[in-house]
Amino acid sequence: MTGMHAIILAAGKGERLSPITHTTNKVLIEVGGRSILKRMVQSLIDAGIEAITIVTGHYAEAVEAHIDGAFASFPIRTVNNPDYATSNNIVSLAVGLNTMPHGASLFLVEGDLLLDPQVIQRMISDDRDDLVLLERNRPGLNGTLARLEGQRVVELLVGEQLASVPDPFATYKTVNVTRLCANTLDRYFRPALEARLQRGNRNSFYEVALADMVAAGHPPLGAVIVNEEPWVEVDDLHDLDQARFAFATPGWRRTALDRSYGGYWNYPILDFAYPQNLHFPTAAIKEEMATMLPSVIGRYGSTQQILDEKLSRFLNIPAEQLVLLNGLSQIFPWLKQQFGHQKALIPAPCFGEYARVWPAASTYVDHGCIDMDHLKCAALDASVVVFVNPNNPTGTAIPACDLLAFASAHPEKTVIVDESFADFSTQPSLSSTSAGPLPANILLLKSLGKSLGVSGLRLGYVQSSTTGYLASVRNSLPVWNCNALAELFLDLLSKQRRAIAISLTKTRQDRSIMNDRLHALPCVAEVLSSEANFLLVRLDIDTAQLPGLLDRLVDRHGIYVKDVSNRMGVTGAWIRLSVRTETDNNRLYEALTLESDLPADTSVAIHR
Repeated sequence: MTGMHAIILAAGKGERLSPITHTTNKVLIEVGGRSILKRMVQSLIDAGIEAITIVTGHYAEAVEAHIDGAFASFPIRTVNNPDYATSNNIVSLAVGLNTMPHGASLFLVEGDLLLDPQVIQRMISDDRDDLVLLERNRPGLNGTLARLEGQRVVELLVGEQLASVPDPFATYKTVNVTRLCANTLDRYFRPALEARLQRGNRNSFYEVALADMVAAGHPPLGAVIVNEEPWVEVDDLHDLDQARFAFATPGWRRTALDRSYGGYWNYPILDFAYPQNLHFPTAAIKEEMATMLPSVIGRYGSTQQILDEKLSRFLNIPAEQLVLLNGLSQIFPWLKQQFGHQKALIPAPCFGEYARVWPAASTYVDHGCIDMDHLKCAALDASVVVFVNPNNPTGTAIPACDLLAFASAHPEKTVIVDESFADFSTQPSLSSTSAGPLPANILLLKSLGKSLGVSGLRLGYVQSSTTGYLASVRNSLPVWNCNALAELFLDLLSKQRRAIAISLTKTRQDRSIMNDRLHALPCVAEVLSSEANFLLVRLDIDTAQLPGLLDRLVDRHGIYVKDVSNRMGVTGAWIRLSVRTETDNNRLYEALTLESDLPADTSVAIHR
């Protein structure tokens, strides 16, 4: 057989995938219903490879048993590298090449690679003789780099050479797939590999021999560039998470996102579920924080008193009325301890944490508007009344003067006002409406992450004129309650008032345009008027169809949307959409239009 033979390197111990690899070889790990190894073998067979050699080592017998008979009569052989534990993949490749006949061309892949089958098809159908698969280098990638002239590799940078690359992001990262014609393999690559081994380079990567061949200038090595096709090299548990997301079975991705409640920077998705201000922080602030990062991450943050003073400078509110929180979510355990035993009235629907604080709470209805007369009657038996203003997930806002009037008329009740989305509203804040300190029975809560676009820094606060409440909150906090990076961001805010105001205005404009565009979509039945940076939308589909639609949005388009149907108290397929940029929003409109009309075949891998 002198056609194209594939070698899959699958000998390594995979120590960075511990503890999984204590009992198996990493190529046997299941991703999207199939092992990594079987995925690659099937892709190679489908692309027209004539024979496959798998080089084994770690748990060799398990690999052999896993592949034995799995692909009918297709010629697959395994060959063992007995020195896998004390050598690198240059030795495994040499072992694999010893089984290949001279005159055969080589298609070399590493066994821990998951790759869109279309890329393998492109590599094999390319009419150039010798190829290496590359992607433009970016943060998070590591390993051998290539410099190109046009579509030709002029230099491969391996090992110690990587430290002296002046601009690594002007280079390309190898994706561990190489194709060499028979002439190149026998005349140039085998000798280069053998020369490295004779020099004792048994703990090197095989790319050193490839780099030697390129440096010698013969033959030319062509580049195939990964476009939007997904690929993952599974070196560690983080890579495995990304692989399972990128190559998931239909519906799995949305379930994983629902479960994680964040960490979405790991995945190639547009997050329409969690609201944030995408027009702030500015590039200048990010650059300043990046410059300060090396010195900040090794330092402790300041005391709570100093943090409250810094917050005071930004808000222009006396520090004795404020407590900075490590995200607003930090207040909920305190609320439960302080008020959880009291009768409460909360909006319905509402942010879920309030229902967890008061699981037996009475509710007042918010379906785009709130009947204050009905609310006042419902509040007669309540000791605590909660206003989320604007409300989440409806976006409904109550005029601040009405809230002040309610609190003043009921001094015996504790009035909790959550203004996490108030900066996006046309209604003023309670802090600016009140002529002096807030009434003693009002607790004002606010998350800063939403309006300032830094949810990951965990910044929020509680404001009150009742010193007993604030003292109790402070006593509940740990020492060094705020991380130093969040404190640095707080230091920068006082000089950014104009930029913040511009970003909020831009978000309101985006919201208005988004509202109009959604109204025009055939699949949309209703969009509630919102004063927040999200919109509550009822789709014109049966409720039972909604999970499938949301799965397709993630699987086909990389768009994650929050299903809030079970929180609405009325029938219908309800989703909450955060306001993103014009470009992102256009992707959403197109995806909703397509997926409302097309059949539900979601068997594709997500694209970056």
